[in-house]
Amino acid sequence: MEMTPEVKTVLEGIQAQVLADLKTHRDDLDKKYAEAIAAGAPAAEVKLEMERIMKRMDNMQQEISRPVGGDGSPFQGKTLGQYVIESAATEELRKKMNGSGWTRGTSATIPINGSFFPNDLKTTITSAAVGSSTPGILVPQRMPGIVKPGVRRLRVRDLMSRLSTSNNAVEFLKENAYTNTASPVAETISKPESALTFTIDSSPVKTIATWIPAAKQILDDFAALQGYIDQRLIEGLMDVEDYELVSGDGTGNQAA
Repeated sequence: MEMTPEVKTVLEGIQAQVLADLKTHRDDLDKKYAEAIAAGAPAAEVKLEMERIMKRMDNMQQEISRPVGGDGSPFQGKTLGQYVIESAATEELRKKMNGSGWTRGTSATIPINGSFFPNDLKTTITSAAVGSSTPGILVPQRMPGIVKPGVRRLRVRDLMSRLSTSNNAVEFLKENAYTNTASPVAETISKPESALTFTIDSSPVKTIATWIPAAKQILDDFAALQGYIDQRLIEGLMDVEDYELVSGDGTGNQAA
């Protein structure tokens, strides 16, 4: 199959772009090397890894930029453009297009075996290649302060009236009995009378308490720690208060 001048021009442009991209990546690697050394990375280890990467890029650049023949390469003495044009996949793609030029939704895969990109030159750059935290250059990002878990906002006590007291017990008036006789009635008929009575009740004042030991030195060194501890202790007290208000049975020190 003969390659047309138009197609050859396009493929040469692609080849030139690939070579330009390789050069850009090489320049970026040079910058990363300088940044790694400036950040305190082990110079010998980083230099060795960079040399390996550069060697792989040099091999790729040589294979792409020149025809290869008689050495078992997949291009078999052809340029990259010739190899693409003369491949069976390209011929199949032309048959699908049927000379119409319509390519939407049509694709082809041109296999290139490992001799073009040798397996021994394939190495993935990972965090381990440049180190993580100590003694490497990848230092984890540290968020300021302390991240607190989610806590409930609405409390049972928010649904009730609250008053302060200085006594050890509180008396209150509560409903004793309610007799409901409400019912539909006809016009001019006497309305049924309901009944409602009250009684005095009392409840002892209960104490809910907790604490966390902390050294004075750490509280001085970590200014936000005391506020965080106070907040979490108060939230813990509110959790127990919610339980006592809903489920306390009055035994022992539990609320009634």
